[in-house]
Amino acid sequence: MRKIEEIKNKIFLEDAFQFLENIPSNSVDLVLTDPPYNLDFSKYDNLDDGTGRRFHYTEKLKWNDYDLKEMSKDLFKEFDRILKESGSIIIFGPQEWAYYYYEPAINNNFDLKCQIVWFKENPIPQLRHKNYRSAHENIIWFARYNKEKVPFTFNFINQQEMKNVFTFLVLQGEERLDHPTQKPLKLIEKLIRIHSNEQDLILDCFLGSGTTAVACIKQNRNYIGCDNNKLYYNMALKRINGLPNTKITQFM
Repeated sequence: MRKIEEIKNKIFLEDAFQFLENIPSNSVDLVLTDPPYNLDFSKYDNLDDGTGRRFHYTEKLKWNDYDLKEMSKDLFKEFDRILKESGSIIIFGPQEWAYYYYEPAINNNFDLKCQIVWFKENPIPQLRHKNYRSAHENIIWFARYNKEKVPFTFNFINQQEMKNVFTFLVLQGEERLDHPTQKPLKLIEKLIRIHSNEQDLILDCFLGSGTTAVACIKQNRNYIGCDNNKLYYNMALKRINGLPNTKITQFM
């Protein structure tokens, strides 16, 4: 088990579960993370209802070679251990499988507080004209559930800002890096301002291009994070070290 002061404001080239196992219990104020979407959807079984119709019966949900349901159980078990009583989880997920977070969260002492929608003003075009343009993404907020009703951190900004639909452009231009699911920095900064306080510790176990760490630095929060992809890890390291008065070295 690592000591929190030794790993604070550092990022690691590690598998998420290996990383989480070494985080001290009751040490994190907010988990803000975006698991990878490279899932293998097998839309149809070779089954029919006697009439010859094929139908949507089950889906093989895979995250790399990890079953999504099992992944969610293991994730939320670790989140329950490492989060403080006043802590929250903010987790991204495409609508096809956001449902699979709910049961593991509830079974690990979390309550669904809100489903936030990121509305994308400039969604990717539908070149084949065979479906709707995908103009939103789900962000799910879980907070502690217990009899004591421990207050979770929630910084209400104003009525206009606190709608559960956030409107931000899909990244383009200079901010856009070579990462397929990079989130807008301003979106992550807003979530951090609402769900944590200055000097809180925020964890991202699927760090990707490092947006969560950069947002934490800009919002005067502490961070820890990891990614198992060396290309993305180095991308995050470069972004962090490119900020004023910030310098970290590699941790593997």
